Amino acid sequence: MGVAYLTQLPQGKLKSDNGGSDSLLSREQTDFLINHLSQNLFHYTHEIVAYVAQLRNITFSIPSMNKWLHRQGFSYKKPCGIPHKFDAEKQRQFIEYYKNLKVAAKDDPILFLDAIHPTQGTKLGYG
Repeated sequence: MGVAYLTQLPQGKLKSDNGGSDSLLSREQTDFLINHLSQNLFHYTHEIVAYVAQLRNITFSIPSMNKWLHRQGFSYKKPCGIPHKFDAEKQRQFIEYYKNLKVAAKDDPILFLDAIHPTQGTKLGYG
């Protein structure tokens, strides 16, 4: 049996029956979910599973939803830490002030003192 399989497979006489199962979602449902996931942030796969169950009454397991997400081109990216009360305008103003200070200081050292350790002022939106 093994020899026949190995000789007949390259000749196209045998075909793999492992094509996978049909998707639980229709093409329209898939397109809708892809669009929704592209517009809305979900932190955990179980949140997506619950959303699909509520919306379509279709139950996915977490591993099967992970596989579905990867097949659709989604991936998990760990968020970067951003200071808790970050203000882009104040940041821009400080950069301008600092550039002027460097010009005025010439060879004098510029010292910085921080009131809080940076990791204590950072909040991540996961876990």
